[in-house]
Amino acid sequence: MAEKDRISELPADILDNILGFLPLREAARIAILSSFWKDIWFSLTKLSFDRNFVDYLCLKYSHDEGPDSVSHIFEVVNKILMRHNGPIHKIVFDFYGDNLNYYFTITKDIDNLLEDNLNQWFLLLTQNGVEEIVISFFMDARCWVPNCIFSCPTLKRLKPDSVDVEPINAYCVLLNVTSLCLEDVGFKPRT
Repeated sequence: MAEKDRISELPADILDNILGFLPLREAARIAILSSFWKDIWFSLTKLSFDRNFVDYLCLKYSHDEGPDSVSHIFEVVNKILMRHNGPIHKIVFDFYGDNLNYYFTITKDIDNLLEDNLNQWFLLLTQNGVEEIVISFFMDARCWVPNCIFSCPTLKRLKPDSVDVEPINAYCVLLNVTSLCLEDVGFKPRT
């Protein structure tokens, strides 16, 4: 008699918590096991595009040349976010520059690509109940944090690191934030 799969019988929130402890790449691999796990993967409430994830993508796409090489990394993040079902309570963007700077030359095209993608990602997140955002961009390109973050009513924790903030034009600024940690944040003055 085949053994019962007791892990798959656990409630969805417990499975989400378990997969949340795995690196994103490993959690994605589990989705291959069955359609049940695929549904869990596409509804994770914690996503971490951390240094290990970026390292893996840098190595995978380092043979490409120019802005297209980095655009593959953004493409992967876009696919994950666009196929996601349900809320994302915590998201980490930790693009560590040593790896990106080693494999790719940061150009104005990549700078614009980064800004365009961040605007799209954060708009999506702020409309889907994000509660915690960690942003770290240690690279030659400086990342601008989109204004939509500051008026997000569900945001409780924000930790930007090595980013720039344009003048905030939001009606309510960080209305429900209980934890704010700013590290190496540049504030652009109003002109």
